[in-house]
Amino acid sequence: MAGTISGTISTSVLGALLAKYDKGDEYPQNAGYIVGGCVIFSYLTCGPIFIWSGIEYKKELEIRK
Repeated sequence: MAGTISGTISTSVLGALLAKYDKGDEYPQNAGYIVGGCVIFSYLTCGPIFIWSGIEYKKELEIRK
């Protein structure tokens, strides 16, 4: 559910950024910069969350032993 919600929000945010900074497709490279920035942001936020999730999962496995 959280993935679906974040996917919906990110699509809306990306659309708003494109509408604001790339009106009329005057500068197509702006779309590339915006999409690239969003991808980098998502990787930088997902990486620590995956690591944290793995640490918590390891703790849970240790408790179950």
